[in-house]
Amino acid sequence: MCSKESKLSVGKLSKFILGGVVFVVASYAIFLLWITWPISSLTIGQAGVFGDSFGIVTSMFSGLAFAGMIITILLQREELRLQREELKETRLEISEQKKIFKIQNFNESFYRLLEFHKRNLSELSVLSDDAERLKGIDALRFLLGRLKKSYSSYGFQGFKNTTEDEKTEMAYALFVEIQTTLARQSRYLETITSIFTLIESQLESQREKEIYLDLFASQLTVYEIKYIFYQCLVSDPNDSLREYVHNANLFSDRGPHIGVSNTHRDIYTFIHKIEIPKAKSKFHVPFDRKKIRNIKKKNRLRKETHNKASLQDAA
Repeated sequence: MCSKESKLSVGKLSKFILGGVVFVVASYAIFLLWITWPISSLTIGQAGVFGDSFGIVTSMFSGLAFAGMIITILLQREELRLQREELKETRLEISEQKKIFKIQNFNESFYRLLEFHKRNLSELSVLSDDAERLKGIDALRFLLGRLKKSYSSYGFQGFKNTTEDEKTEMAYALFVEIQTTLARQSRYLETITSIFTLIESQLESQREKEIYLDLFASQLTVYEIKYIFYQCLVSDPNDSLREYVHNANLFSDRGPHIGVSNTHRDIYTFIHKIEIPKAKSKFHVPFDRKKIRNIKKKNRLRKETHNKASLQDAA
């Protein structure tokens, strides 16, 4: 586009210069004829003088040629500048197209892995105590319930206010029960690891990573987060899934709502040095709790007074 406009400008300028030269020469010739007209006796000598008067035209042509050369150089420089700008714009356009293509490929891979994750979750299968085949979320719910029941049988109470030996004993018992009760679903966990790997390796902006991590976390149910929690607890020291989960703050954001006991949270912190937020109150009310307690106390006293008065009247 720029090249065509430049060529058009050069053509117009050439026509302008040519027209200017013709106009100057013609004007000069007309001027000479005007001052010498009428020619009464044209001799060879007079004709020679008249012809020599056109010698200045040679100088004019030389000047115009030099000016034309300068103009040509300037036009070439301008055309070169336009070509460079066009090349720069082309490179930027190609760069943007690459970014768009990369995002499109990422989105395609990301949502395909999400579909694999859902499929692998639905294919989880265990037998209940009644020999009933449980799948998907129901299978995870059953396994997590069985883990809670089996660990409760140890009778451990609290964790923070115990000795180091007692902490080690409690952590050991939990490790054994997790690996005995919660079968490691490798295909399911590997799909989750692949999603984390894709986000971490393909996205450059931290903001973009956070968006897709939040999107993925929103797809996980409470039972899945809880299951991942226990699998990360007993994972190998170099387990990539646990590292991804910690970096994504998955337990920090969802930790208070996954239904894991405070003892198990404390054991996780004891082993991996990662603080897991404690469960918060299930209810949120826009009232001061102290004020509510005082109101309840007054109502209770009023009720007791009313009951005493009723008994006295009955007597």
